Amino acid sequence: MGLSERENASILNASLRPLATRTIAALQDALPPNVPFFLTKNTGTLLSSEDSSRWPVFTFASGPTNSMIGAAYLSGVKNGIVIDVGGTSIDIGVIIDGRPRQTHAVDFMI
Repeated sequence: MGLSERENASILNASLRPLATRTIAALQDALPPNVPFFLTKNTGTLLSSEDSSRWPVFTFASGPTNSMIGAAYLSGVKNGIVIDVGGTSIDIGVIIDGRPRQTHAVDFMI
């Protein structure tokens, strides 16, 4: 079960690892020394720079997830719907108990 998904994720991770390593190193170099540096996973949790370089696929869709978590935190709403409007896309998510509800993604092209 899930062999194709795991295989695809492994191929993507291997392909993106050099780019992720260079990009994350450049971001760290731009920060003052001794500043903690984390990226966010698709689940809205934190990922160290080392783990982000090793598994870049975990950070692909972290923006919409973080928008939902931020909206729930800033508004104080624990259960609701969040709409994240970007420059070229709109992401809609459901917040339950202050956390994004995980589901399979559905893309609609207009």
